[in-house]
Amino acid sequence: MYAEYLFLSTNLKAKFPKFIDKATWEQLINSSIEELVDFLRNNNYGSLLEGYVGIIKILNDDLKNIRMTVKSPYLDLMLFDLMVHDVRANLLKSNIQQDFLGTFDVKYGAVYDQLKKRILDRAFRFWQDTNDLNLLNIYIDLEVVKYSQELTKNLSLPNIKKFWELRTDLYVLKIISRLQRLNINIDIFKKYGINLSSIESFHEKTSGIYQEVLKEAENVDFDFLIKKYLLNYMTMNFKNVISGPEVVIFYFYNKWWELEDLILLLESKKNNIPKAFWERRLLKTNA
Repeated sequence: MYAEYLFLSTNLKAKFPKFIDKATWEQLINSSIEELVDFLRNNNYGSLLEGYVGIIKILNDDLKNIRMTVKSPYLDLMLFDLMVHDVRANLLKSNIQQDFLGTFDVKYGAVYDQLKKRILDRAFRFWQDTNDLNLLNIYIDLEVVKYSQELTKNLSLPNIKKFWELRTDLYVLKIISRLQRLNINIDIFKKYGINLSSIESFHEKTSGIYQEVLKEAENVDFDFLIKKYLLNYMTMNFKNVISGPEVVIFYFYNKWWELEDLILLLESKKNNIPKAFWERRLLKTNA
């Protein structure tokens, strides 16, 4: 596997230093909207001025290159998260009349195309019956956990398997936290045939990262925390790997989340939103 990934890994690792460093992030945070726009145009981020569709263009180009080397099951992890994004975006557009995310609509393959359709069909019915955005988001997270656990079974590289298990556990914690905070009875999901075994059998872990997450979740958005802990794990375990799917996964998620931070910064400045509302949501300055 080392030799198979060497060419792609070498090319991607050459791009690691081009990720925006914390000093530059601080400058961008304190910049004017005009200065930020100039930075984006002068540093190959100009497509972000089109909104989230700019992220889709950049990542789709990267994915074409990645797919030439990376195959199942490691490609599946990235495709799965893109598919989950598309599910959420489609639901927002169709049911809540919001279309600010856009969809990747990559060639997922027959299995994921069917899975995407199945989740969307059930989610549409769920939304029509409940008309509750909180319940809809929890439903999607339950589907994410279910299929994430299936993906884990096919992962043979220990570091990547631990990464994906951490991701799944963080989603379970997110669901449990929201069910408790919103005082929701999980029985509402059972009538839709949702498997809740991962939630009902999950024993809250009393040490280390899980207690940190639950504590932070009292004041910070859980989706931000999921990215934060996954980024920290990848930085510790993937960044210094010479060749392998770890390098690709580290690059892909770093790139995606950096672009999302830039969009958040751009939209906040365009709309004159006070810094107090968005600064702590920037992953690259708070991870």
